[in-house]
Amino acid sequence: YPKANSIKYSEYPFKNPEFDWEIYGNRSSNLVITYGREIHEVLDAAKDLNVDIIKLNLINSFDNELLLKIKAYSKIVLVEECYNIGGIGQLLSDILLKTGYSGEYSTVGVSNSFIKHADQLSSIKDSKLDKQSLSQYFRQVFYK
Repeated sequence: YPKANSIKYSEYPFKNPEFDWEIYGNRSSNLVITYGREIHEVLDAAKDLNVDIIKLNLINSFDNELLLKIKAYSKIVLVEECYNIGGIGQLLSDILLKTGYSGEYSTVGVSNSFIKHADQLSSIKDSKLDKQSLSQYFRQVFYK
């Protein structure tokens, strides 16, 4: 797994991996949360949209401070490069439900189907985790 060898990480706004999480944005009412390699697709997909982005540096980092920040948004989308069932998106959904979140929440991930053997970029596109598919999804969710 090439871990984004073809992407220049320095082109993106997240610079300090010492934090468990980082926020990028201008305090919109819309939030996208992601982690790992998918941050590049999310940043490109949200480039012209009014959304804030949280990059998780540790995927189990839903501390109280972060949860308070997340729950302040009226619409939240979590994007992850794994199956929708059993991932961080499902964990956050459970936490939000148990703590009384009243906004809209959705996850974007791999549907529960067989992933065909392919190169990384083709698999991302087939799973609709590429910047074009994500941009379309964000527009539907945030501006419906």
